[in-house]
Amino acid sequence: MSGASLDRVLDRVRKLLALSKSANEHEAANAAAAAARLMQEYEIEEAQLRVGDPAAAPAEPIRDGVIQAGNRYVVTWRMNLASGIARGLGAYAFYAGADIKVYGRTSVIQTVTYMYQYLAAEIDRLADEHYEIYGVGVNAKSWKNSFRLGAVQTIANRLRDQRRAQFAEFDAKIAATAPESTALVLVKKDAAEVEAAWKRRSEGFVSRTSSGPSQYTAYQRGNQAGASISLGGGPQLGATPKKIGGR
Repeated sequence: MSGASLDRVLDRVRKLLALSKSANEHEAANAAAAAARLMQEYEIEEAQLRVGDPAAAPAEPIRDGVIQAGNRYVVTWRMNLASGIARGLGAYAFYAGADIKVYGRTSVIQTVTYMYQYLAAEIDRLADEHYEIYGVGVNAKSWKNSFRLGAVQTIANRLRDQRRAQFAEFDAKIAATAPESTALVLVKKDAAEVEAAWKRRSEGFVSRTSSGPSQYTAYQRGNQAGASISLGGGPQLGATPKKIGGR
């Protein structure tokens, strides 16, 4: 994407994030979802929104945000999904009582929430479809949960690799003093700040043990299906993430 095109996208995201603070709850929710879609679609980091904006506010606060409330018990695949998405976007997921929460910048929490809702629905849909073909005669609950665990593992790996590649590219561009290196340096600084804040926030947290898949064949089916699920964020959530800065 050209510099001018990127500037237009960044400006659009800034305006949507401003609208997401509207007193009108419906308008705010729509604006937050639209901003999250664009940030995922173009792989935009929150720190980049503060570069080149004369009216840019200080960095967004680092805070907790609930992405799923009210679980009566730990659902391993859902927690793994939240954690995989959060880490892929530079945030951290954790359980707090009955809730799944994310710790990070406000706009990142919005993006994680949006992706979590979409991906959880996709995984559920595929689990149902694959069970009807491959799982008949096997306990539906255990087969589908094993499938979901497999799909989540693949998605988490894809998001992890995507972030590693993104930061490797950042390092290469910074080393070459690319025109956008100021933005990229800020992105890396922002990631370090969130990581340091998380270390303080998570002190004293107790790890929860979780069970693995009970149906290995279903888990493998889920692994394969997870590779086909789009991580993009276009209007129909089917687009491949677009690259910025000519990537």
